Amino acid sequence: TTPPAKRPPPPSSRATRSSKKAPSPPPAEAALCQICFDEEATETRALSCGHAFCTGCWSAYASSKIREEGELNIACMAEDCSVLAPDTFVLSAVSDDLRAAARFKDLCVRDYVEAQRALKFCPYPECTHAVRCSAAATKASHNTLVPAVTCGASSAHTFCFGCTIEADHR
Repeated sequence: TTPPAKRPPPPSSRATRSSKKAPSPPPAEAALCQICFDEEATETRALSCGHAFCTGCWSAYASSKIREEGELNIACMAEDCSVLAPDTFVLSAVSDDLRAAARFKDLCVRDYVEAQRALKFCPYPECTHAVRCSAAATKASHNTLVPAVTCGASSAHTFCFGCTIEADHR
């Protein structure tokens, strides 16, 4: 008889971003993808939690999460696992789906801009530029200064950085 397979340690309650190539599985049943059950799947990938799935399932899962749900934080496909896939893992999983890859990059940029107090997207329709206003980096600065900023777009949109109302309304 063969010894029982080791189970990966349970994931922590906090989600983490980590990945690694799946270790070489023992022969036969361990190579079976637990999503599609394709016995022909030869390449698997796993996050740091150790849950390995075939590259086709990772690709379909990541593309679906990005394109249909607009999801930036893509967790492991294993039930009750909260380990998050790092950006490089996600981009490699969707490398054949150019629309999903472009959407994921856009989601990353939007997430970054929203996390920075000194950055804001131009509120004008169809404009995709972000504007930096160092003077408005804190909420307290809006009590003394309501900065009007001009977007770098060719039509040079001007808006209040504090409330996005058009033009300078100090």
